Amino acid sequence: MSKNSSFFKALRKASVIFSVLFIAIAMTACSASPKIVAIETLSPVRTKTPITTPDPEADVTPEDTSDPQDVPDNSNVTTINIKAVGDIAPQTEILQAAYDAAGDEYDFNALFEKVAEDLDSDYTIASFESISVATSVTAYSGRKSYNTPTSIYAAIKNANIDAVTLANSHILDQGMAGIRSTIEAVESAGLDHFGAYTSLDSANAERYSLVDVKGIKLGILSYSDEFRQNLNDLSSDEKQYATNTMVASNIVSDIQRVRDKGADVVILCMHWGELFTREPNSEQRELAETLLSAGADVILGTHAQQVMKITNKEISRNDGSVGHGIVAYCLGNFVSEYREQYNDSGIILSLNITKDNETGEVTIATPEYIPTYINRVSSGAELKFEVLPIYKYTTGSALDAAALNRMNAAYGEIKAVIGSEAATPK
Repeated sequence: MSKNSSFFKALRKASVIFSVLFIAIAMTACSASPKIVAIETLSPVRTKTPITTPDPEADVTPEDTSDPQDVPDNSNVTTINIKAVGDIAPQTEILQAAYDAAGDEYDFNALFEKVAEDLDSDYTIASFESISVATSVTAYSGRKSYNTPTSIYAAIKNANIDAVTLANSHILDQGMAGIRSTIEAVESAGLDHFGAYTSLDSANAERYSLVDVKGIKLGILSYSDEFRQNLNDLSSDEKQYATNTMVASNIVSDIQRVRDKGADVVILCMHWGELFTREPNSEQRELAETLLSAGADVILGTHAQQVMKITNKEISRNDGSVGHGIVAYCLGNFVSEYREQYNDSGIILSLNITKDNETGEVTIATPEYIPTYINRVSSGAELKFEVLPIYKYTTGSALDAAALNRMNAAYGEIKAVIGSEAATPK
């Protein structure tokens, strides 16, 4: 064999070895290059929803070399979730179920235990249809003239409800004494309240106050068109401030007042309409149009004790602008002893509100709702009421057959009457 032949064979062998080494080095380099991980921007504002702490052993990239244009900047946009429910009416059987004879006290927590998680939001509102005064004034009652133990307010607060509206059928059941003691108990429990006042000064100060939720200012106003006790039982001075009555011209003025104070969203809580009806009457529809045109964004209805339709449509405002107006004509019964069809159910209405902090533009997404059912359990002398989010119990063995059938029927009734203007997330 010639020297040249041996030389070229050695050269080819060295070339193969070098190629293998080059490929191995390249593969090692590729495996060590940093991964590009998209990281969602989190709001620094604390909310009720806990933020999960990342796993310290997770694969975390120390440096993101991606183009900044690929990562959306949401720092100038704020979104909040608010929820609302219908009437909490502590009628006689509700009081009986809450009474603990051993401790001679009333515990209402069982009412809300199974629905509290679904009530959690950035701000949740309920209609509280009763009052609280000392038993030395009048006995506890859930018939005609109401009087509810003050322990109910702590249970409401524990259920993730932040505020109650007080302009309703029973707010005058014990006159001004009832309003004063009720507001004191509500505030002691840490709840906000709307629609009733203890003096003209408090009415002027509180009626147009704004609720700031993560920088979005909510103007919340509460009115009633019916009172079990006549307004004439009040003095002429008390009539000026005790509670908000449903007068269209006054509400239009109130909307403008809260807008002038900086409200991003105006929410009207309306205790209105006819009892035990499933459709709004012509007066309600006309008033809703008037108030939406005047600048209201959302109308939350109660009193009829049955769930009514929701509308969500474009509105031409009186100021020439165009917006969307949402009307939930009645949210149904949230807490009630009634067992008749349509009276044993309600909804949790959920609204996502977004504000562009640069332009000030506010949008409200399509409403969502969770149907609820008031379950009554009676076993011997034991009586229990509990509000159930229906989606969790449609096949639940915890309910007897009759309750399960009725609850599933209520679910269908609610979806049928609301229609397509709102969505059920559950």
